[in-house]
Amino acid sequence: MVGVVRVYTDGSYKNGYVAYGFAIYGRGYFGNPYVYVARATTSLQNVEAELRAVIAALKFLKANFGKLRNVPVLICHDLDAVRDIPRNVKAQNRNPFFKRYAEEINGLCQAMECKLVFEKVRGHYHELHNKIDRAVRKKLNEACAMIG
Repeated sequence: MVGVVRVYTDGSYKNGYVAYGFAIYGRGYFGNPYVYVARATTSLQNVEAELRAVIAALKFLKANFGKLRNVPVLICHDLDAVRDIPRNVKAQNRNPFFKRYAEEINGLCQAMECKLVFEKVRGHYHELHNKIDRAVRKKLNEACAMIG
């Protein structure tokens, strides 16, 4: 596998539920959104959703590509915590969800032998990011409407 794998992530919270997803560009993937909905497990609301999106994307890459052998995985996000928490031991020590997030990211990157790079995109100003944002919000609204 050669080149950069670009992954746009996003998450949202509504009425006790989180929706999170990602879209991959490169190596045969053209930005089809993968979106999931779950009951929130923390009080972090959209932060929980945004962090779950990164983990879901990395798990997908591991399942579909295995070892990436130093291929950069560029995570395009709109929330600084996505990038900052894996490096912030104080935050990890204060919040078990943050600690699990950092550990899971590190473990997945080690297993795939990839280099994780983060790029902040301005929310609602980048069309590729907007595509996953719309898909996440739609899925979350549909799920909340079904649940009542």
